[in-house]
Amino acid sequence: MNIIVVDGAHYHKEYTWDVDAQTITTHFHQRADAEEVTLNPDGRSVTVANRPISTGIELRGNVYTKNCTSAVRGVWDNPQKTGTNYYLRRANVLLPYKSIYYFQPRHTPIVNQFGIWLVDESEDLDRHFDSHGNCRNVQTVVDELLIPLHQPKILTSRGAQYHPNGPNDCYAARMPHRLWSDLTEVPSPGILDAELGVRFEHSRCGQAGTQQGNDNGYRHGLDINSDGVIDRLDQQLLEAETGNVYRANFSESGYFGMNWLSPGWTGRSEFDWNTGQLYVCSYDYGAGYKPDSGIIHLFDPPPAGQPLYVEYFHDVPAAEGKNNIKLYLYRS
Repeated sequence: MNIIVVDGAHYHKEYTWDVDAQTITTHFHQRADAEEVTLNPDGRSVTVANRPISTGIELRGNVYTKNCTSAVRGVWDNPQKTGTNYYLRRANVLLPYKSIYYFQPRHTPIVNQFGIWLVDESEDLDRHFDSHGNCRNVQTVVDELLIPLHQPKILTSRGAQYHPNGPNDCYAARMPHRLWSDLTEVPSPGILDAELGVRFEHSRCGQAGTQQGNDNGYRHGLDINSDGVIDRLDQQLLEAETGNVYRANFSESGYFGMNWLSPGWTGRSEFDWNTGQLYVCSYDYGAGYKPDSGIIHLFDPPPAGQPLYVEYFHDVPAAEGKNNIKLYLYRS
């Protein structure tokens, strides 16, 4: 599921195996949606009922690390999970490419990845990002660097390349010539017509769905607002931006782990992993949690004296019975 549902540490694998003993240990997750909790006496944490909160097996690994993943989705002051999410913060940062297709973010645990955009050192980046790489002003980056931090998933892989009509073109004039081919038009809402109503369903999208032959068509990159369903709300976001031009988002079909980000493609401009290129990355990260005790930390103190609501995943044992777990093995 890692190709479409982005957290490779949380969704990619729910088991470890002992090659010598020929045994498999399951690490299944179950979602708790809007569980009601109360604020702890410290004013900056809550405790959930189901423990342990899920932790991760690193992508392509076989070690149960028990490190925090995106298992905690958020903490709100209403059961509809609207308004302030006291667990989350958004990071818009300038990062160097690390190695082997991955980036090391400045914060963990990562909860969601939204965008990766290639920039050039000649673009006066110090004016847009501080000495720690943090974005100084989102709107300035949107307007001057053509990076849609205000709506990072507005460009999907179905957006058409924009062809400037010369160096004085209103879009081309804002970025180096070598990156012109990454200019992309926001597509019309109609590109989502075939997927309207499709939801994220565990084991029915991404690699899991493809390999089992039951892919329901959900694509994370088409879920513009990342709410788990491709619907009219996503089309409205496209409608408000149709025809606008931004630089291509390399995060389309990308995924992340407990402490890394990765792109899903490399754009159209000349690309060389061996050079020290810079990227702007947009992602959400959490305040962290203690899996065994069920304590979830909060960035911001919520209003005192009212219930809070948590969405998270916790570990569950395998269901009783025989032959109810299927393992798909593929030669690489």
